[in-house]
Amino acid sequence: MKVGSGPATVNPGAFETEPYGQPKLHATILSMYRMGRRGCPGKPGDLPKKILINRDPRGRGRRGVSVISVDAGGILIHPRVSAFLRTLWVAAIFAVAGPLVALAGEVAVLNYGDFINGNDNDSVVFDYEDFVVIDDDDAIAVLDFDDFEETTIIVRHRAVSPLSPSSRTIKADEFQGRFSDLPAVLETVSGINIRSMGGHGQYAESAIRGGSAMGLRVYLDGVLLTGASTGAVDLSKIPLDRIQEIRVTKSTSGLRQMGAGMGGVIELFTDVDRRMIGVSLEAGSFGYFRGGMIAKSGGDETIRHQFNIDASTSNNDYPFMHDNGTTIPTLRNPDPTWDDTLMRKRNNHYRSADAAYSLSIDINENHSFTQQLSAGAFEQGLFVYHYKNDQSGLTGGHSLMYSIDYSGSLTDRLTIGGSASIIYRRDRLSDPDGKFFIGGTDRELESTGGSVDFIVDTRYSLTEKFYLAGLAGTRFERHTQRNLALNGGPEMRRHGYRAGAETGLIVGAVESVLRAVYQHEADTSSPGFGYWPSDGNRYTLSYPLAEAVVRVNLSPLTLQFSAAASRRSPTFFERFGWSSGFLANPDLREEARMEVDAGLSLDMGLWSAAASVFAGRVNDKIKSIPRGGGFVRVMNFADTRFYGIEADFNAKLLRILTMELSGAYLNSVVTDAVTPTWIGRVEPFVPALSGYVKTEVDLRRFNIGHGVRYESRCYLGIDNRIKRPSQTELSAWASYRAADFLTLRYRVDNYLNTATFDFLDNPKPRRVHVLLVSLSF
Repeated sequence: MKVGSGPATVNPGAFETEPYGQPKLHATILSMYRMGRRGCPGKPGDLPKKILINRDPRGRGRRGVSVISVDAGGILIHPRVSAFLRTLWVAAIFAVAGPLVALAGEVAVLNYGDFINGNDNDSVVFDYEDFVVIDDDDAIAVLDFDDFEETTIIVRHRAVSPLSPSSRTIKADEFQGRFSDLPAVLETVSGINIRSMGGHGQYAESAIRGGSAMGLRVYLDGVLLTGASTGAVDLSKIPLDRIQEIRVTKSTSGLRQMGAGMGGVIELFTDVDRRMIGVSLEAGSFGYFRGGMIAKSGGDETIRHQFNIDASTSNNDYPFMHDNGTTIPTLRNPDPTWDDTLMRKRNNHYRSADAAYSLSIDINENHSFTQQLSAGAFEQGLFVYHYKNDQSGLTGGHSLMYSIDYSGSLTDRLTIGGSASIIYRRDRLSDPDGKFFIGGTDRELESTGGSVDFIVDTRYSLTEKFYLAGLAGTRFERHTQRNLALNGGPEMRRHGYRAGAETGLIVGAVESVLRAVYQHEADTSSPGFGYWPSDGNRYTLSYPLAEAVVRVNLSPLTLQFSAAASRRSPTFFERFGWSSGFLANPDLREEARMEVDAGLSLDMGLWSAAASVFAGRVNDKIKSIPRGGGFVRVMNFADTRFYGIEADFNAKLLRILTMELSGAYLNSVVTDAVTPTWIGRVEPFVPALSGYVKTEVDLRRFNIGHGVRYESRCYLGIDNRIKRPSQTELSAWASYRAADFLTLRYRVDNYLNTATFDFLDNPKPRRVHVLLVSLSF
């Protein structure tokens, strides 16, 4: 195998390459020595965390092997020892690190002779054929070839992606073709709970560590999708095929994300790191069909274009057992299931279309910007579980989003960035049978709104190990609702301003980060119809937010400790929203959350593991609580205390078998409540145990996988009387790479029909079959 700036040659079977990708090696240095500049012996000292050997700035050799990335953290050997003594030294390292190497996998030694002079004087050659390639885009330090003269490196190969405490990164090749939608992927991450209305495209929301779905921050290519209007993001409306990477942060967030909510961050990225054209078609049970296309030009050039389009449809008319309103055993009716009826969902269809275009330009090596434009539209039927007839509700809408992002380096120490985004949404709900209680004879509700966001941030490095950063941002949101049969309606206007600072310091193996943000909000929302909130039609709110993270890097072990204090204001929907059986509350107070966690991770190349313990408290938690007559009222129902543990494990066994496990335990208890009888109760809709197990076998062109998702029983009410049964959902998939450009996939979800009900008693789909054809050029 040869790594060079020109077209590279790869021995057959040397790499499991992705089509038209750029294979990369990620390796850990167990031993290293090098000559100092001008012939001076190298002195022991800090090595860079990442070393990039031979990255071609002109982008040539894109179809070959061009990048080697290594973790530095090794032992410096004096360069002027003889080859014999050097060999003894390497053998001694093998003897000491033998158990570690046996766990980590094969090793290779790069000696001085592996560096080729002549036309390819910046090339590295070694003939080792058992590396497993992953696409690792971590930040790296670039060293010139001269820095590698007289260098011996012992490396081990990586078979699985590294895991981190309290966070998770999932790349497209780990989920595309294996899961039905974005909520299904997120359910594989420990500590995340998904609540959906059942079926493709039906409403789905997420919560992390028992937090509120309204406060969870969701970003798409850096644009905040959550806000003060509706709060929770409907994750089912985001096309999964468009997403190239998912990053989940459960405890702290980041300077840019602070002040936008609380209870975790989900970041979605659509950018492809290579030139490509891809087309995929899916068809499955219950009228499901989806088609998507992605095209990117430019590769490593200064101007890059990317275009995405996605369209899907599904009838969602799957069968389910209806309980006929009898769920609680009584003396007269000890078996409430005797009258259950097998029915088929009606008026549960979904149609959608999305398109996006992005343009990235590198003005020069120090300045670049990216702009994106996306639009989408959807329509879906509104199935109501408690009604057997007259299922005729309908909702739909469209959205438009534009964003522009700039990043630049003014000096070697000073960088600056900025972003601006605009989101516009328009939705319509039709209720001809009056199931959603929106009033009037026409029973149609229109919602219109949007947001404008501006952020400027800067970072100054005082030294290589100490930096300061600052941020200033403003956000404006406006949202209105209009009932076609009535005059007036709710209206929201909210301005938010924030300023923050961050400092980071590295001392030896210890990295520490401290962030603080001050948030100010001015709200002039109104419920309409001539009424005002009890405290007037305007309120202002100001509060501080803070985060601290300490990470200790003891390769291959990493320890992490963090603490965060955050707040979120009630959304417009929680204060004035209209919905079926939903009573809004204009007098809501903001929530406050405090959380600490401690975690560790171990990265051994062939396997990686991470675990975290966490605890915290939420004051004035906002939740919808049943108040009789089939209605729920939004209220600051209680203060809660929560604690739990999470664990994740990835492993590559026998070079063909990959295993992934994740699990979480969470306990959330009411400590103070509006109703005294709730104190000491377990918070409803929060399962104590959840987990996911995935296994995959790779046999040449075949990939066969299996997944098991589990959720324990959880209470369905704050009175802690009725529990939803535990659920286990099994899925399987298989793919065949017929050619370098053609892949065929098959997936079956819930194949034993063991998962039955999800959010608000909505039945999950029974066994679902899907066929997929994917082409990539």
